[in-house]
Amino acid sequence: MEKFNELGKQKCKILKATDKNIRLSSNKILEGELIIFPMETVYGIGANGLDSKSVNKIYEIKKRSPKNPVILHCLGFEDSIPFLNLTEIEKNIYIKLSKKFWPGPLTIVAKSGDIIPNIVKANGDYVAFRAPSNKIVRKLIQYASVPIAVSSANISGKTSSTCLEHVLKYFDLNKTTILNDKDYICTYGIESTVVKIDGSNLTILRKGIITKSDIEIYLSKLDLPFNPIIKYNEKHDETDLSSPGLLKSHYCPDKPLYILNIVDYGDLIDIRKYKENIKNVLDEYLDSSILIDFNSLANKYKDKFMGYVDLSVNGDFKEAIFNLYNVFHQVSQIKCKKLFIYNFNYINDQHNEALWERIYKATEGKIIGIPLNLII
Repeated sequence: MEKFNELGKQKCKILKATDKNIRLSSNKILEGELIIFPMETVYGIGANGLDSKSVNKIYEIKKRSPKNPVILHCLGFEDSIPFLNLTEIEKNIYIKLSKKFWPGPLTIVAKSGDIIPNIVKANGDYVAFRAPSNKIVRKLIQYASVPIAVSSANISGKTSSTCLEHVLKYFDLNKTTILNDKDYICTYGIESTVVKIDGSNLTILRKGIITKSDIEIYLSKLDLPFNPIIKYNEKHDETDLSSPGLLKSHYCPDKPLYILNIVDYGDLIDIRKYKENIKNVLDEYLDSSILIDFNSLANKYKDKFMGYVDLSVNGDFKEAIFNLYNVFHQVSQIKCKKLFIYNFNYINDQHNEALWERIYKATEGKIIGIPLNLII
C-alpha cells in the first residue's frame, strides 16, 4: 500500500510485515535506507547502526540534536557484548540484566568499543543497547545481521508515535518504507527504561515500565560477589551524552502545555474587590483550553474548560502511560489555545514517576496555579 500527499505525489510505501517484506526491508537497511516499524514501546525509525551515513539520515529526518544519541537494537547480550568494552564486574551486571529483562523495554548503557560510530553515541564514551520483544524488529535485526540504530519515529522533541497515523502526520516520507502489522502494535506506549552501568554503579537515566524497584529486587536475589548501587539521575544534565531522552524539552504536543495546580489559599489572598473581573477573564481563558486529568481528580472542574479527557478514569498508571502520547496527539488536533494537565505528581508510585518524567519534559516545566475560590 502506498500513501500519497495532497498533490498526489508518493509519500511512502507501507508494507505488511510478512517474512518476505521484512527480508526486503533488511536489505534496504544494509543499503543505507531508513525503515519505520512498531516496537513494544513506540514506533521507531531505524538504520544500519554500524554505518555513520545511514545513522545521520535519522538525525536529518528528525531534525535531531547531535547531542542526543540513538539506541542500538540487538537480539540479546550475545550479539551486543562484542561491541562493548566492559570490566568483569560490568560484564556480569550487563549479562544478568539482559537475561532478566530482554527482550523487553530496558535499554542498557555501557562503555563502548571502538567499532561503534561516534554519531551513534553522540561522540561520547558510552553506547545504548536494547533487545526489543516486537517480532517485526527482531526479524529485521536477524535478517540484517547488524545492530539497528533506532530513534522514535517523530520530529525531535515532539510527542512520540504510538500508531501509524502519528507517524504519517510527522513525515513527508519520500521513498521511505514503513513495516506495519496490526497484530504487533505498541503495547506499552512510552519509551524504554534506560539504565547506565559504570563499574558496580547503576544509574536510571530514564524512567519507564521497568522500575528501579524491579531491578533492585531482581539483583538482590542473585549471589553476586559485589553489591550493585542503584540510583536515579538527579542532575538531569544535558551534558550527559550517554542516553537519549535527557534533553529538558521533549515529548511536546503541538499546543502549549502547562501543569495545573488548583490551590486553596484561604484568606492569604484577598481578591474580593477584583474577584468578578478576574473570574470573568479566567473563565474566558479556560473556556478556550483543554484539561487532561487522571483518576477523575479534577472532574468537578471540567465544565470550566472547552474540553476534558482523563488518562485513566480508574487510576491505573499503566493505562495512563499507554494513553498519554495518544491524548497529546488527539488534543493537538483540536482548535484550542492551551492544554492543562492536572497535577497528580504527588501520588507515590514508580510508574507515576515514569509518567511524570514525560509530562514534565512535555510542559518544559511550565506550571500555572489558580486560586480555588476563582474556579468554584
